[in-house]
Amino acid sequence: MKRISEIDLTNSFLSTEGVAALANAVRRGVLDGLERLDVRGNRLDLQGNTWGKFIKAIIEREGGLPKLRKLSVDELAVHGLLVIALGSGKLPSLERLHPSELFFGHVRLKSVARAVRTGRFPLRLRTLKFGLRRNVEVDCLVRAIAGSQKGLPLCVSSLNLSGGRVGEDALRFLAEGGSGGSGKLSHLVSLDLSQCEIDDKKLKILGEVFCTHRCPQLRFLNLEENSFSSAGVSVFFDNLRPDSLPKLKRVKQGVRRGLECGIEGRVLWEAVGLGLPPGAGTWRSSAGWI
Repeated sequence: MKRISEIDLTNSFLSTEGVAALANAVRRGVLDGLERLDVRGNRLDLQGNTWGKFIKAIIEREGGLPKLRKLSVDELAVHGLLVIALGSGKLPSLERLHPSELFFGHVRLKSVARAVRTGRFPLRLRTLKFGLRRNVEVDCLVRAIAGSQKGLPLCVSSLNLSGGRVGEDALRFLAEGGSGGSGKLSHLVSLDLSQCEIDDKKLKILGEVFCTHRCPQLRFLNLEENSFSSAGVSVFFDNLRPDSLPKLKRVKQGVRRGLECGIEGRVLWEAVGLGLPPGAGTWRSSAGWI
């Protein structure tokens, strides 16, 4: 059995007992040679906690699944556990994961933060998206990124904290470098901080974060529906170094709670030296910002 390298159980009407058998095989080391596992299309037939037991079997076994390169599972209930499994060091060879966008809420957030702090994510895995369910305080995750020697896992290219509550102290801890100095956000391509209760003071600290931790890959920043002012935006850009966000092409700020077009929009656009934008929301310029 240890020679089995691929298992495809897509749309196979797996039973609870079938998933339990898979979990037991993991615990016994029977699947140590497994390189590809696809169990998509079975989520309507089972409870989420059934798949949770399977993911826990990977986490709890000393060697995990050491050769697994591709894992596909579409049960939404295990997203948080998947992140924990990724950060446990039990999937060291993983290169591809479906789904690539993982959402988690307050129940799993502290465990996810511990996984980020530990920093044992698969080295070959790339382009994951972490998302947060609404109305969750995200300070423990921000502190985990700051406290980790490696920062945000290299496999995470998109971080969606929309609707979360970001505290001033947690942001400041990240801005001050946390543990291990700078470079904690080096592979981030997209950051969504919309509806995160960001005021002028927090926006200023966010600028300091980007100054401390250069984001050489960041292309999209969403700041919609926050409560900062035009003066706060000016301070934000004043805190940036020329190399802080060198690839940033799109800033989205919206019109409901934050800035509006007109004088305040003009302040934002002049702050980055690109002239007056054609309208509120998505800022555009022939100079490279889309």
